[in-house]
This record gives sequence, structure tokens and C-alpha cells, in this order.
Amino acid sequence: MHPLFALSLSCLFFGVSFAFDCNGCVSVDEHSFEKLLDKFDVVLLKFDKTYSFKDVHSTFSKVADAAVDNDNILFGLVDIKHFGTQDNMEFAKSQGVTADDVPLLKLYVKGAEKPFVYPKDGPWSISNIKEFINSNSNAYVTKRGRLEVFDKLAKEFITTKDREAVLKKAEEEAAKLTKEVNSKQKSTKPGADQTRSDQRMQDADDKEIHGNLEHSMTVSVLIRKDPSTKMV
Repeated sequence: MHPLFALSLSCLFFGVSFAFDCNGCVSVDEHSFEKLLDKFDVVLLKFDKTYSFKDVHSTFSKVADAAVDNDNILFGLVDIKHFGTQDNMEFAKSQGVTADDVPLLKLYVKGAEKPFVYPKDGPWSISNIKEFINSNSNAYVTKRGRLEVFDKLAKEFITTKDREAVLKKAEEEAAKLTKEVNSKQKSTKPGADQTRSDQRMQDADDKEIHGNLEHSMTVSVLIRKDPSTKMV
């Protein structure tokens, strides 16, 4: 087989696998774009060439997977062909995206005058993209070791005059989480028939819960120690 032909086949198959290897993502073009904006409050589009770099696509896919249960946001892929049929070239141009811009993220939020654009020089990382979504919309995407309820309480604390009420809410939520941790630990003590794989999964779950608890307690403790504390 000719090397160039083999390379072309590899690119083709990798491109196809990328398109399907994105849990909760949909392909978007000029025909579906407006319909999606009407149906969803928040739409995050990744404009990219058809054969995206694996790490770029993988990062986007992981962010989408973290929000797969969030009905308020849709993740879309706009694959741009710069050859042949030049699919989505005109659509990309209509959204102000050129070949030199990709990969590029645009966040369309219902009610906003224009879409939010992810900084071209910004780190292409899961945590940064999540923060980009969370800071510009109400479609919260969970960060590892953190819970939406405590992040919202921290932000509420900064803006409200009744900080004692917010602090009380935070402590109540922390108490609930503590109870959940204790209950989970009692009901999942390692048994004789528990496999190593089961134990590893259980350890990971416990670590996640403890991370959430630590974050919740941090919110409460820092606020009590210093009322001027800004939580980010």
C-alpha cells in the first residue's frame, strides 16, 4: 500500500472516531444552528478542522461528558473542511471564524448580545474551559472536588448583605455532606468477596466525596474567619 494512501486512510478513520467519541455532542452546521439556539439556553461550539488534533478533541469531549446530565447546555462540533466540498466554511465565516482561528470555542448564551469567545492564548484545559462556561453562563459544569451548591453560596456571600444567612446555609449543606460521607463509609466496608477493582472504585468514590466535603468546609471556615474573603 502506498504510504500516502495509508496515511489518508488513517486520518479518515481518526476523524470519524473523533466525531463519535464525544458523549453528548452533536454536529452543527448552518441548518441546525438557529434551531439549537432556540432550544437550548447555552450552546458551546468548537470550531475546528475536520481532522482535529487528538488532545484538543479529547479535552473538549471530557468537558462535554462532565455536563452530559445538564439539560441547559449543548456541546456542538463544527467541523470545517478547507478542501473539496469545503463543508461549514461559509458558516464559520458567518460566525467570524477563519482558518487561522481554529480550534476556537464560542459560547452562545440566550439573552446575551454576542457570543463569548474563549481566549485564543488561553490554556486548552478541562478546568479552564469549565470555568469559561461557568463564569459566562448559568449552565454550571462541575469541577472535580467541588459542588455547585457551595460555589453558588460562595458567590452569593460576596454580593449579599445578609452574610450570616448564607453562612448558615453553607454550614447546613456541609452537615448534610458529612452525614452522607459517614453513611457511605458504614455501608461500604470492604467484604471478603470484594475484588481489588471494586476496592479501587470505592476508594476513588470516597476520595471524591471527601474532596467535596473539604471544599464545603473551606467555604464555611474562610467566610467565618474573614468576612471579606472572596471565593473564586
